[in-house]
Amino acid sequence: MSRLLHSFANSIKALGIFFILLGIFIFAIALFVPGFLGMVIAFMLMVGGATRITFALLARTEVGFWLKIGAGSLYCLAGLVLLTGLFQQYFSVSVMLGIVLLVEGLLDLILLSKLRSSPTRRWLLLSSVAAFVFGLLFLVRLELGTAWLVGLVASLGFITPGIWFIVLAAEMKKSDGVNANDKIGRRY
Repeated sequence: MSRLLHSFANSIKALGIFFILLGIFIFAIALFVPGFLGMVIAFMLMVGGATRITFALLARTEVGFWLKIGAGSLYCLAGLVLLTGLFQQYFSVSVMLGIVLLVEGLLDLILLSKLRSSPTRRWLLLSSVAAFVFGLLFLVRLELGTAWLVGLVASLGFITPGIWFIVLAAEMKKSDGVNANDKIGRRY
């Protein structure tokens, strides 16, 4: 495996672990400090958005660069709006999460249609559909009155992409090993 590809795969894996830890952290905050949830979700959206933008920049030669940048920017913007309370009189935290998750699901579904067939597609599909469904649930104002349920839904918005990043990194390493063996076999 080339050093650059190995380093890139390790970065994607670390990004996936980071997203999963963010999701667990959000859920823990929702359970133990529910009044603090809006600010934590806003901060996590901004961190998650910056992380997605970083991932997109690292993989800028891959398909869907602008979709990845758009999803990261959406996260950052939503986090900033929640943190500053700019539209607090118009949107609640759950409606803002609904909008973000719905748009993220749509962007990821568009990205999925542009990617070639691979084992990682099913994780991206799961993440996209989950984000879309949870976004719709928030927007139709399903009564999610308890903070732990809001935290669970928000945390799943980070955990499912985190799993996808880890699977993607593993597939990159596996496919590079197969390609390296093919090259060695042809040489001798």
